[in-house]
Amino acid sequence: MDLENETGIPHSELKDHLLELTRKNIVGYDYIEHGESISYYSCNPDHLADAPQSFSTYPAQTQRIYEIFLQNRNRQMTIEEVTNQYIHLYDSEKKLDAKSLQKNVNRILSHLQNLGYLLQGDYGQMSRSSVTTTPDKQEMLLDLVSLLDRFQDQDSEILRHAEEILHNLRKDEVTSSSLMEKARKHSPYANRRDPRISGSFMRTILEEDPEISTRELQERMVKEHGIEFSRGRIRALRNIYKDN
Repeated sequence: MDLENETGIPHSELKDHLLELTRKNIVGYDYIEHGESISYYSCNPDHLADAPQSFSTYPAQTQRIYEIFLQNRNRQMTIEEVTNQYIHLYDSEKKLDAKSLQKNVNRILSHLQNLGYLLQGDYGQMSRSSVTTTPDKQEMLLDLVSLLDRFQDQDSEILRHAEEILHNLRKDEVTSSSLMEKARKHSPYANRRDPRISGSFMRTILEEDPEISTRELQERMVKEHGIEFSRGRIRALRNIYKDN
C-alpha cells in the first residue's frame, strides 16, 4: 500500500508520524534516504554449505564474491560495499577498473540471488520504506480508529460544548476525580477486556471453525465471551489473522 497516496499526507509529515509511532513501539518503520543505494543482499541460510555455479566466464569472481558474503553472513551489503570489499581483498594494487568491476559484481549478485544463494532487500525503485506491526498492535489501532470515527460523527457544537466541560473539570480536581471514578465503574470501554484477550478468543473460534461466517462468529463472541464486535471489525481482524 502507498500510504502517501492513500492518506494524502505529504511525505515528510507522514515520515514524522511513522517515526513517532515507532518510538511508541506501535509500528516498525524502516526506510532509506533519497540518494542511498536501494539494492542490498545477504546470505540465504539454506545454501551456506553449497558451492555456487559460476556466472558466465567469471568463476573466480563468483566464488570470491560469495566468500565475501560467507565472511559477513549476518550483514546486508550493497553493491558498492561488495565492490569495495572485493578491491580490498583481491585487488590491492588497483589493477581492476572499478566501474567495470561494479557492473560485474551487480551481475554476479543477481546470478547468486536467482540461484537462491543470496536474498535481496525489500526496497526497489517503487518502494523505499516499509511499515510492519503485530496482530495485537493492529487490533489496538483498529480500536483507536473506531473511537476516532465515533467522535468525528458527532455534531461540532456538541464537541465544542464537551471541550468546555472538560476544560472546567480540569480546574476542579475533586469533581474530576469523582467523575472519573464513576466512569471507571460504569463505562463498558473502561472495564472491557484487554484487546489481546478478546483477540485470542476470536482466534480460538477461527481455529476451531475456519469456515464460520461473520454473523455466526459475531454471535459466538457475544454468547461465549460477552464481547460485542461489529461485523466490519470482525472482517478486518479476520484478514489480519489470516495474513499472520
